[in-house]
Amino acid sequence: MGQTGGYARTFATPFMILALWTTAIIVEDIVKEKKRHWPYLLTVLFLGICFLFHYIVGTFAFLLVGFWLLGFWRIVKLKVLFSKMIKIFIPAALIASPLWLPILVLKIPNNGLAVESLNWEFIKGGISWSQLFNFYDSAQKISPYDVLKLTPFLYPLAALLWLLVFVIKKGKMATETLAGRAVLLLIILSGLSLIHARFTFRILKILYAGVLGHTAVLFFAPIFVASLIGILISIIFSRKWQVAMFLLSVIGGMLVWISYQYQYQLPQRLWEGLDISVYEEYRYPLVEELTDNPKDFNYRFGTSSDAGLGAWFNIAYPFIPQTRDYCAQAVVNVDDVAHETHTVWLTSDNYPETEFVLDWFGIKKFLTSNLDEEVEGKYEAQPETYELLGKDENDIFRIFEYVSPSPILLSTDTPAALVVSKDAYDVIYRSFAQGNINSQYIIPILTERQIDDYKIDELKNFDFIILYNYMYKDRESAFDLLAQYVRQGGSLFIESNLFIEEGQSLSEPFPVKSVQKQAFAGSWDLAVNSELGEVDLASFSPPVYQEGP
Repeated sequence: MGQTGGYARTFATPFMILALWTTAIIVEDIVKEKKRHWPYLLTVLFLGICFLFHYIVGTFAFLLVGFWLLGFWRIVKLKVLFSKMIKIFIPAALIASPLWLPILVLKIPNNGLAVESLNWEFIKGGISWSQLFNFYDSAQKISPYDVLKLTPFLYPLAALLWLLVFVIKKGKMATETLAGRAVLLLIILSGLSLIHARFTFRILKILYAGVLGHTAVLFFAPIFVASLIGILISIIFSRKWQVAMFLLSVIGGMLVWISYQYQYQLPQRLWEGLDISVYEEYRYPLVEELTDNPKDFNYRFGTSSDAGLGAWFNIAYPFIPQTRDYCAQAVVNVDDVAHETHTVWLTSDNYPETEFVLDWFGIKKFLTSNLDEEVEGKYEAQPETYELLGKDENDIFRIFEYVSPSPILLSTDTPAALVVSKDAYDVIYRSFAQGNINSQYIIPILTERQIDDYKIDELKNFDFIILYNYMYKDRESAFDLLAQYVRQGGSLFIESNLFIEEGQSLSEPFPVKSVQKQAFAGSWDLAVNSELGEVDLASFSPPVYQEGP
């Protein structure tokens, strides 16, 4: 956690652990026929608070509590376990309703594009065994952004203790006891966390993006493994002093190993010769120096992907919107932020797309640093588009101004286009972005209504209509409506929808009588319209799809 805030999941996770603890007490009370109310009350509160802090961690906490309760089936009747779940989940869900109810009703946040923006090619292999346990490095050098590795104690220690239990119990471990069943459930959870971290399965992508990434899961693995180790120790040793001595030896060993294994070393290229303790402070005076209007609410400040800067900026300049993902105010579609982060701060040589995003978000000034190697030199190479306003004395941070920004709020006579499309927001958005078809050229209005839901007077309010993955209620009335629109001067662009068009006789407003699909092979026969300027036709890829036509 930084000085000005922290991740919401940081606050949610402890309540998930506490909810699991009180749930274990509830199971024990059922078996021992105790009638205590406080474990139910605390479980309800912990689950509700956990969800309110972070809805994805909260969802995971509900699933974890449910798994734990149902895992004691055969020790406790299934009917009783279900009744306890209902007794816990309903009031907990009501406590959490201020968060989940708007999400459910308003269908936000829609993280489809954000999740798809993840670099799956990079992460699909999971983390290596070396990364998990640091087996091979005698002195592993880590940066402050890579501290998620497990110690070599957790899983091997759990395995060793499990073997000792088998020796002491002579190969028998009763899973019909509370301790035995708890061991079984924790082994399952620990194993699943290890498998997920090591191999990375693309399941529940929204959970992956929010909390169960192959590195983020390492925050949760120790919860299960440490609990497992504690129960195994209590089974092996019968005396308290034995338990205490064993735990002290394990803790001492871990501290010695950590001091030997981890050398806290920062990247040499950036940090050499700098006072690390004040590094982050260099960006703040630079921003203050170049922020002349603290109430310029009509343009965003680009805080890059810097979480610390984003948190500080929200406090220092509450009237200026910014771009740092969940710190970004008044973003209509949260998926766009993922695209903005990738386009502006993580990709070079994509100037048309970058300018589209800067225009889309109304970004006027933005900060970069030479820590972002992906875009190093990107903006300096285009001084006619990105004016360098200033940099700090150590040449780490720089602030640029986009020379032709669009305000967030503006009266304009830019042509408006009605985009009639279903489930295609990201396709339309990214297609416009690739060619920098920004708000100075066209204002796209996306609708998922069907064509004949409109009247001709409504359509005439738009300079263009774009059909993509379009639908209608009645074919004849829909096409007649579009034909009227075109005859009265409207412009219509149709992205062919073979599901509707193929094999049918097409009338107005289609420029062709019929559409059919066939293999296209050979080579392109392209010509350049003089209005487009110079286009390198040789740079077009051949008409080949997956080694076929």
